[in-house]
Amino acid sequence: MRISWVAILARSLLGAVLVSAAVGFFGEVWTQERSCEAVPSPNVPVLAWRLGTPPVEALRHFLGAARALLPRGAVVGFTSPEGPIDAAFFRRLWAAYLEPDLNVVDDADRHAHYILAYGLRIDRPGVHFIHPLPGGGLYQIGRPR
Repeated sequence: MRISWVAILARSLLGAVLVSAAVGFFGEVWTQERSCEAVPSPNVPVLAWRLGTPPVEALRHFLGAARALLPRGAVVGFTSPEGPIDAAFFRRLWAAYLEPDLNVVDDADRHAHYILAYGLRIDRPGVHFIHPLPGGGLYQIGRPR
């Protein structure tokens, strides 16, 4: 059985197109990979945080140090600096997600005995500094025990 030269030419042309498409695809993937930032920036907006990124790990480290000082199931207020796009609100959500054993609330003055201050200091009557934490501090509402 003889194979016609048209069939050989068609198969060769199809093979060349597939090889060309594969080379183009992998070339584009390589170009995109090289243009991506290798290490996530620590200044990413809170809305863009992902698990494992430097800001989340810094908050996790802060909360881990606080957990060692607080009783299990403690009701704590969480405060952090305001920023663009409700940054303090989203940091409080991350804190509640990362430390489910702590009951993180918004209105600390009404519901909590402790305040975790991330990235700021609290200087107001009735709130007492208890312990420094990496990136902030632990405060107690009312009289220190």
